[in-house]
Amino acid sequence: MVRKRPFKAPRLSESGRIRPPSDGTGSTQSAVVCLGFEHFLADSMAECDHNHLRLWADLLRRLSSSTWQTVTSASREKLGGEKIPRHQLLSIITANLPADIEFLLSFRCSHTMRMIGFRSRERLELRWLDPKHEAY
Repeated sequence: MVRKRPFKAPRLSESGRIRPPSDGTGSTQSAVVCLGFEHFLADSMAECDHNHLRLWADLLRRLSSSTWQTVTSASREKLGGEKIPRHQLLSIITANLPADIEFLLSFRCSHTMRMIGFRSRERLELRWLDPKHEAY
């Protein structure tokens, strides 16, 4: 007769929900968006005027106070981003990016202005400001 092993009970949070693994492999959808500027190309700000920068700051404020679940479920006309394949963007934007990044996210700051970046777990790594919507 084969002896059955009992299943190990899952770890529960204080609210009674199952906690993700502590090794960092759990979902980050409930995490607040953390903004990163490590890969940001400051040259992209050259064509931005005061109004563009004001609109960009407003988008950064809204993103940094939202969870990834809110951002990914929002439409691209609101807070959500649009996935753009890496090969469709200007080469200056995709140069020196890690090879495992297959697409970037484009967020709408205004009718014409876009902010481009990529997601790395709970971080949104900003890459480029596109005031004239000419990056793709």
